[in-house]
Amino acid sequence: MSHNNKYNCFSLSLFDETFFFTCKTLVFLVCFTGCYSEKILIITDIGLDVDDALAIHMIFTHEPSSVLAIACTGSHQPAGMVNELKCQYRSHPGYSSIKRIPVGSGSAFIDSVLFSGKRKHTVLLIAPAGDLAEAIKFHPDMEKRIKKIYFQGQILADSLPGKLCPNIAAYNVSENPAAARTVFSLQKRIPFVIVGKYAAYPLAVSRKDFEQNDSSGVPGWKYLHKAAVESMARFAREREDVFRRVYNIPDKQSAKQALDSLPVLSNPYDAVTWLTLICPQYFNPVISGKHRIIGNAPADSNIENAEALHNKIRTSGLSF
Repeated sequence: MSHNNKYNCFSLSLFDETFFFTCKTLVFLVCFTGCYSEKILIITDIGLDVDDALAIHMIFTHEPSSVLAIACTGSHQPAGMVNELKCQYRSHPGYSSIKRIPVGSGSAFIDSVLFSGKRKHTVLLIAPAGDLAEAIKFHPDMEKRIKKIYFQGQILADSLPGKLCPNIAAYNVSENPAAARTVFSLQKRIPFVIVGKYAAYPLAVSRKDFEQNDSSGVPGWKYLHKAAVESMARFAREREDVFRRVYNIPDKQSAKQALDSLPVLSNPYDAVTWLTLICPQYFNPVISGKHRIIGNAPADSNIENAEALHNKIRTSGLSF
């Protein structure tokens, strides 16, 4: 018996690293993959700020197997940025699922993804709607391939019950209003979940959050921290008037000084949109016919538990 105990201890010490990694992988597979049964097409303009990257980070570290594909839109080569982000997760237990996610751009890619297989798919639209609108025009029966659309943006407050009117004041609408109207024309047959900016403000991700997670060595956060700082610097440099207005910068303080001391680096609009999909229990949406509206008015974020949601964003990926 003594000999066997020694042998067992020796075996565990010899293979403990493999055993521990296998346990981590099993926990990941049980707890974080396949929890959302639908396949999701993500449409993103990653790169203009850290928000899209933060949302995709959360998806990669919690639900990579649910992603059908990632469609990138914009002239700044966002597909390359998604592939760069994917490379940050080589040490993550879910990397085999992450690296298999197809990444492409343009309406033809969206069309090919949505018409693959026979099932309807969920669309997470966290970008201007131009490419999706083009795909819809090419396939008038597109509504037969989409189960639900989650859209980050605003609707007009005086929209009629059951009828959603996109608000041009929202960035993802203002970049291409005609495309937004084309996408919203599907609302008679497809339910929408609208996630406005007021749902993001209570969940702001601070500079301290980024710094702590960067130093932790957890996959993705070093990339996110760098992207957050660089995107804020670009915002302050290229749109200083808007930067000053958004962050209430006094005239006597330079934009550079304000940037260096800014406590918040992200209002996670897109990450919240993702959370409405996988954690609906944390929200109390306004119901308008078959549609759900969250964070569309300054008086109500429609969040039930802001602290729990903030922790999900701030600590995403930290359990590995």
